[in-house]
Amino acid sequence: MWVFDDESKDLDKEAFVAGADTLLDKLTDNGIECVVVFSQHKFPDAEHMVEKMGPEMDGTNYYSKELDHVLWLCPALLKYFESPPEEIWFQIKT
Repeated sequence: MWVFDDESKDLDKEAFVAGADTLLDKLTDNGIECVVVFSQHKFPDAEHMVEKMGPEMDGTNYYSKELDHVLWLCPALLKYFESPPEEIWFQIKT
């Protein structure tokens, strides 16, 4: 199970579920720990991007064309953005 902590956002063991977990499995080769750096804007070391599909169950569905993968991001996303961004660019550090 993938979880993340961010004391600055008052998040402790927030679970990645509904496709976000399996995306991390793919991108870390089933690793056990990583750091995810992300932004709504493309940045120099960004390796991947997901596009917003739309709201679902208080969260937001996103799609990676590159990996042909759908994932759901929970409402904790709104602790980082005012509203779900159209794109999320990210880098995985293992």
